[in-house]
Amino acid sequence: MRISPEIQIMSTIKEGAVFYFIEDSFKSKQPHYFVVLNPKPLIDPKLLLAVAVTLDIKAIERIERLPFPIETYVTVTKDECAFLKWPSLFNCNSVFERDLSILINKLENNSLKMLGYVDSGVLLRLRMAVLKSPVVTRNIKKIIQLGITPPLL
Repeated sequence: MRISPEIQIMSTIKEGAVFYFIEDSFKSKQPHYFVVLNPKPLIDPKLLLAVAVTLDIKAIERIERLPFPIETYVTVTKDECAFLKWPSLFNCNSVFERDLSILINKLENNSLKMLGYVDSGVLLRLRMAVLKSPVVTRNIKKIIQLGITPPLL
């Protein structure tokens, strides 16, 4: 019996879920790791996703040119996340808002992998970095804030 992509996504999506896919808006046609940041992604109107890039010299050079505080970047090692092949960096100044239907469609087309979940420590670091970003909107920060226990005032 085949389980529909919609049921697969709906049954696995929660805070900290990790998906691996090609983001259509990126110049790069390589897949990236995306982590769900919303505390309640099935209730919120959009998924809030943080994206990781592999730490190589080109990525480091690009990041050094960006005008954002260093606290808005989170490095994650393969020891912290088993799905990573190399140390990776999350730029928490870019939070992607996506409809759940996009993930369902990608899974239906075999262009998305569900990889499990980041641990609570990594998720907290990502959320804290988003809250420190000068460019992430207040509405996104409000949603992210709900996932931090105890809430920051």
